[in-house]
Parts: sequence; C-alpha cells; structure tokens
Amino acid sequence: MRKLWYGLSVLLFGSSLAVADDLNYWDVPAGEALPVAAQITGGLTPKRPAVQPVVRAQNALNPVQQVSTEQEVPPAPTLDYAPLVVAAAPKPAQNAPADNAAVFAELQRLTDEVEKIKKDTKKPDTKKAWSSPKVGGRIFYDSYTVDNDGTDIKNKVGIREMRLAVSGNGFDSFDYKTEWGMTANGQINLYDTWLGAKNVPLFGYLRAGHYRVETGMGYMVSGLHTTLTENAPPASAFSIGRKLGLSSQHLFANDRIRFIYGFYDGATINNTRVLQNDDQGQVFNTRLSAAPYYGDEGRYVLHFGGHYTYLADANATISAQPCGSNWLNATLATGNNVVNHHHRSGIEAAYQAGPFAIHSEAFFAQFGGDVDKTARGFSTEFTYFLGGEHRAYSLENGTFGAVKMKNNFHPFKSGGSNLVDGLGAWQLVLQYGYTDLGDWRTASRASGNRGGLQSDITFGVNWFWTPNVRWIFEYTNSQQNTGTDYVHTDQNIFGTSLRIFF
Repeated sequence: MRKLWYGLSVLLFGSSLAVADDLNYWDVPAGEALPVAAQITGGLTPKRPAVQPVVRAQNALNPVQQVSTEQEVPPAPTLDYAPLVVAAAPKPAQNAPADNAAVFAELQRLTDEVEKIKKDTKKPDTKKAWSSPKVGGRIFYDSYTVDNDGTDIKNKVGIREMRLAVSGNGFDSFDYKTEWGMTANGQINLYDTWLGAKNVPLFGYLRAGHYRVETGMGYMVSGLHTTLTENAPPASAFSIGRKLGLSSQHLFANDRIRFIYGFYDGATINNTRVLQNDDQGQVFNTRLSAAPYYGDEGRYVLHFGGHYTYLADANATISAQPCGSNWLNATLATGNNVVNHHHRSGIEAAYQAGPFAIHSEAFFAQFGGDVDKTARGFSTEFTYFLGGEHRAYSLENGTFGAVKMKNNFHPFKSGGSNLVDGLGAWQLVLQYGYTDLGDWRTASRASGNRGGLQSDITFGVNWFWTPNVRWIFEYTNSQQNTGTDYVHTDQNIFGTSLRIFF
C-alpha cells in the first residue's frame, strides 16, 4: 500500500512540472491576447519550438530565455500573469435588450435638451442684432463730519448715490446707455441716456441724448472713478452738468488725438419736463485732447487738453462747495445771471508714470451783457499707489478710469484663524483747489450771491478692495474770504465713503 501511494505522488509531481514548463512556452503572436482555451487550460500546448527563441506578446506569460546546452540554465522566473485588458463597451445593436435601449434613449434625450439650451442661450450676433443688455449699477454710502467756523454746514450721512443703468450695442454700428437714480429727496433722476452711431460720414462718432457736456478732464471722469469722494471743487464749480444735445467725436493719429464738438439745449431736464420757452438758451461745446506719450497700455501717459463752451441767452451760475460735494452747502456763489453771452474755457494736463500721477486744470469764465464779470479757478492733485498699481487711461475718452489691480483684498478663514492673502490697492492723494468769484463781492447776500475766494486742501487715502469696491478716507480744510468786508470762514471736513458698483 505504501508503494502504491509513493508511485502516485511521483506521478502527480512530474505532471505538475510538465504543466509549469509548458506554461512558460505558450506562443502568442504579438499584439494578440491569449486564446480563451489557453486562459482556461492555463496555457498548455503540445507545441514548443526546439531551437529558435520565441517572440511573445506583451500581455503573454513571461518566457524563460532560450539558451544553448553549453550555457548555464538560469532558474525559471516566477510566473507573471499580465492583467487582462477590457475593451470599451460597444454601442448596443438594433436588437439590444430593452433595458439597455431605454438607457441610451434617455441619454439621447438629455443630449438633445443640452443642445437646445445652448442654442437658446447663444449670444446674438451684434452685426445683425442688438446685444444682450448689460445691466450695471452703483451705490455710494457717504459720510461728512464738519467742524465749521462761521458757516452753518451740517454733517451728512446716508446713501449718496443709488443708480441703475442698462447699456449695449448692436448692428456693428450703434451703442446706447440709459441710467436712472434716486435723489436725496426721493425723486427719480435722469442721468446718462443716449444713443451713439459709429463711423458716420463727416461726423465720426455721433451721439444724441442727455449726457455730460465736456468742461474739463476731471469732470469727465466717471463718478465711479473720481480720485476722492467728488471732483476737485473748481472742476465741479465750472461745469454745466448734463444737457440734451448732439455731439460729434473724431480720433486721429492712431487715436492719440481726440476732438469733440456738440450743440445742446440750455435747460436741465434731470427730473422734469421743460417747457420750450424762448429763454432756455443754447450751448456750444468743444474739447481737444492729446496723448503725445502713451506706453505700456496706458501705464505711462502724458496728456494735454483744453475745452471751450459758449452759452447764449442762458442762466449762467457758478457755485462752489467744500470737497466739491453738492451734499454740502455752497460757500461761494454768483447767483443767477441771465446773460446774452457767456464763455467758459479751460486747459488740462496730466502725467502718469506707473504708480505716480499728477493732474492739473485751470478754468475761466466770462459773463457778458448786463453783467460784465469774470471768474477763474485751478486745481492740482498728486496721487501714488503704494503697491505699484496704476489707473487705466482711455484714448477714446481722454480721461483716466478704473485702477489696474495687482491683488484684490481677500480675507479667508483657515484652521480657526481669520487670515488675508491680498491687501488690495492703497492710494495716497494730495489735492489742492482754488476758486475765485471775487467779482461778485457784495455787502448783502441776496439772491444767493456770495462772492469771494475759496481754497481747499485735501489729504486722502483710497483703499481698493477690488476694481469695483473701495473705501475713501479724506480730510479737507476749506477756507473762504467773502463779501466786501472780507469775512474769513473755514471748515474742517472728514469724509468717508464706501463705493460699490457693478
């Protein structure tokens, strides 16, 4: 019995060696998988080449290297079975099972829905239609704390401006904008509302509607991008606001030179319908600006310009407020002057070299007819960005605009701590303004007349969180010398503003 068990063991051991040896020599053409039969039988085959080495596929079993009988035979390596590669499932055939067909039908339906949404939301071709309207808006929270001497100027806090605007373009030639806002007394005010046409023969860019008359560079800077809470006091004092009219704009010398002229109605229609009487007056305005040096996409700019405005049979008024803010009471005023002709003009210059910029303007006004008087003013401001940022310059408008940010203000929370990985942009401002209405000095202040001199010096800090969100902190010392008795008054004003727009 023991001899029988011994014989069976030898037989089984020898058979296993033969199977292992045959596994190492399974011959598969390159690039093909093992036949199903080989996978089932473990690769057993009676065929084995006697002399030539066998070339095997990458996914075949690793062979034992063929050697001559005179060479030492290395030990057989451990069998290494390559992983099986599963091909992507093919699309179901026409006779696919019902459950698979339902799945693919649902996928097709969802794909069709996605394509339909893409088609419905596709942007219109602005060469053949109007673009989708772009909605924008702004909200300014302002605060003024006034320490006054000799004047009754109250502190102010609240929503300085709240507006909503819609703009767009179309037909490869037109653009438009309409902007409305709520005033401090709850009225709905009309601001920019116009339609423009590009490349009009003889007229270049033609605009019609209600918008600002160009009386200087500072005044033409959007209220979103004024250096401080308001324009410098002279820029606000010598402006004539928005009027209803028509203007023509031209660009020359690779857009480095800009020329605009326009005709306007003398009345103001911010929130009322104006009767077309004979004394509303007419306005002609023109402005020329040039950027003889313009580099690094506006990071370096040298700007010069000038403007002229003629008002005929119109109410001509000049008034000045500290900080240039019409939220504060007027400290200088000419009163209403109905004149048969009135001239206003000015010159402007600006230079920007990266984070540093200087901007200066001078203003002149001459009242003719029954009132033969003159007024003048000028302003200068220096600005510097601590982080090396700069303001964008528009050749199309001849003005400075939004700040070019490097890093937004970005607070975040990590590990239970409040951290900041971006400080935003910080800008320092020094501004000086001077307004001379000395020809209107009188002993009385009837009809709002308050002639004299005013000087304003302002130190300010702008903290930009993003190009669309900033804090303004400013201190202004405003001094007046008014009346025939040369009464001196002054105010110390601390202003703060949070400005958000989109």
